[in-house]
Amino acid sequence: MGCVVANSDADSEGATVTQTRSPVSFVISRYIQHPCLYRGRKFDLRFLVSLANPEAAPGGSVSCFTLGLYQKWFVRCADHAYSLSEFDDPRKHLTVMQYLDDEAGSVAAGGVAPRGYVSPRQVCEQLGVSEATITGQCHQAILELFSVAISGQVVGDAGENLGIDAQQQGLRCGALYGVDILLEPTPAGDHGSSYSHKPIVLEVNHRPDTRRVLAEDPGFYDELLPLLFTEQGRAGMAPSSNWKMFRRGPG
Repeated sequence: MGCVVANSDADSEGATVTQTRSPVSFVISRYIQHPCLYRGRKFDLRFLVSLANPEAAPGGSVSCFTLGLYQKWFVRCADHAYSLSEFDDPRKHLTVMQYLDDEAGSVAAGGVAPRGYVSPRQVCEQLGVSEATITGQCHQAILELFSVAISGQVVGDAGENLGIDAQQQGLRCGALYGVDILLEPTPAGDHGSSYSHKPIVLEVNHRPDTRRVLAEDPGFYDELLPLLFTEQGRAGMAPSSNWKMFRRGPG
């Protein structure tokens, strides 16, 4: 049997990694046992996504929405070399290092940048794939995820709608999300997939840390806010080449 991650609701941010062969009374997800690695270390990709203009359609579904995908993404890398052992070692199995209390891995060996960040160019060079290819594949995965969540197709055990319900929540606003993605090696054509590095969405964070992006792009919020709260942004007009816009629904 493969490994799974078993977290209680209170551990949704990955504070605990547990290996179990009899998972009960937990939120269970498949543990990616053989992810793509950078110099032997586990990494994930952080994408920033704006969501605006969910409009309620007759019958309770959402008729249209606009996603803004920030073109610059970030790679976060573990301090320690990865292996399927020592599951209680966060520096081996987790990728977000800057929130750990100790300073033992603030500057890791093997070319990993301070605070766990790595250049996307370096990662793509090692994987033998272009940044544009990884960006396009991840953007498609994100678009599919939000399309399902917003359409109300997420159904709970009791038949309740767990998706975003515009009529019930009165949504006429905007939000910024952080989407974390892991890359899994997949042969082209395997299980109908065209990916050689398949993007797996790990988490959607509704309060993403933007300190990293602001350090590189001080004008980030100057572009984000019009996307969320102006008619031009809701209509899918990109404020600059930093954003790629997707609009679903009428109009």
